[in-house]
Amino acid sequence: MKLVDLVDDRPTPQLAMRVATAACTQGLSSAQAYAVVAKARPEDRWLKASWPSIWSRCRSASSGSAQAGNRMALQHARRLVAAVLSPVDHPGKGTPGARRLTAIVGVRLVEHDPAFRSLQISAATLSVLMGKTGAAIPALRAAEGCGWISRESRGRGNAPILKLRPRAFAWDAELVDAVDDLLECTQTSPVAAVLRSAEHPVWDALGPTAWTAALEATVPQRELLGAAARRRERARLGELGFPVLDAEAIPAWCDRVAEAEGAMERRRELELEREQARVERMDSLATVKATRALVPPAPKNKKKLPGYFYEMFTLMQQQPQNAPEVRKTMLRRVAKWHGDDALVERLWVEWLARMWAEKAPLPEGVEDAGRERARRAAVVPLVVATVLGETPQVDPRMQAHVEAGVEWVQRKDGA
Repeated sequence: MKLVDLVDDRPTPQLAMRVATAACTQGLSSAQAYAVVAKARPEDRWLKASWPSIWSRCRSASSGSAQAGNRMALQHARRLVAAVLSPVDHPGKGTPGARRLTAIVGVRLVEHDPAFRSLQISAATLSVLMGKTGAAIPALRAAEGCGWISRESRGRGNAPILKLRPRAFAWDAELVDAVDDLLECTQTSPVAAVLRSAEHPVWDALGPTAWTAALEATVPQRELLGAAARRRERARLGELGFPVLDAEAIPAWCDRVAEAEGAMERRRELELEREQARVERMDSLATVKATRALVPPAPKNKKKLPGYFYEMFTLMQQQPQNAPEVRKTMLRRVAKWHGDDALVERLWVEWLARMWAEKAPLPEGVEDAGRERARRAAVVPLVVATVLGETPQVDPRMQAHVEAGVEWVQRKDGA
């Protein structure tokens, strides 16, 4: 039965539900169903705003979609479409990049993690998907500023948690179809096809403004770019043969243009660089873990600290490549029992300065070793203060000794 044959004199809400349910059952689009009801009841202006919820209720009740009952996926798809197609009061240079990043996050939520409320993904991974090292951070900030995405930090070294934020939005039947396409992958909505292409390498080469122009072209009633940018980018897309209204042809166009522009190869290079960086980081973490295991707990008795410092000093001389990590771990463990970081740093530097005064080799030609050691011992406080960044008053006659002590301490410190 045709949808138009379902129109009768029943109240508009019941008629809308009847037509929408029939359209879902027959595999027709939201736009087709809405057109029938809107033509039959042009006086009911509330229908346009209420149509998305009517359509989703009927689609969930039908058996035509394996994901129809997945409310979380439906929420992600709605928020994605509402965010990337919303105008911005004061658009900036980074707004197109923010739209593209929001689409990348939203599509991944819909297609890969539909049961989760959020997506945990690193800025490095997002930068690769945007085709430029470091591109994700400014785009994330811009998306947060526009109210499209919220970001929750999970601590240093952990990827942040990203969520699509809800927002008021004026829906059209075509955009409801885009939501359906995102959920069901029917490849019938050009809007959904452009949204899915957001992380495609072709837009690395053409840029986020070109992607925004492509998205805008699929929804003529939405203005997402300024007039000059719109003319420039649409002319460019026209020269490249962008299939504005052919959803099925958009993926193939993206592949073809990306290969011609060299974007595919560049994306592979970025992915390889990121993987190498990951391997290096894991190796570094393994080295740090192994180094920390070599540092024993610090003694609680302060009188035993010199012996502990000597043990760690010897370890740093044996493993100069790991000396900074040994030093950091040692001071952290000493601070557990013997004061804050500044105090522990001073204890360590004082020990080194005394080590220089008492044990470090003397210059050649020194006739009175005892007298030279005494001079060194006298300037230990000045050496400590200088190493710690203070500016003590130094007797010119002792300047050479202070400079020698500072040089020795800094060279042996391992910092």
